[in-house]
Amino acid sequence: MGGKSLKESFEILKPGGKLITINGIPDFKFGQQHHLGVFKSILFEIASLPLRRLAKKYQVNYCFFYYASKWEAIRNYY
Repeated sequence: MGGKSLKESFEILKPGGKLITINGIPDFKFGQQHHLGVFKSILFEIASLPLRRLAKKYQVNYCFFYYASKWEAIRNYY
């Protein structure tokens, strides 16, 4: 989900619900967890601000999910 669909999803969830997406925008926490550096993490935080505001407005948790398969890691290694 992304764009308009992602934003509309906040309205559907019950307060306390979780919105997990692979098509959203990473936040500061994601940048730190993946050792991307403070600068990139701050940029993620700024870029994800509209989504985090929606999450706060609708009292839901927003989470960007990234999955790297073993094959992707191997392909990037060589």
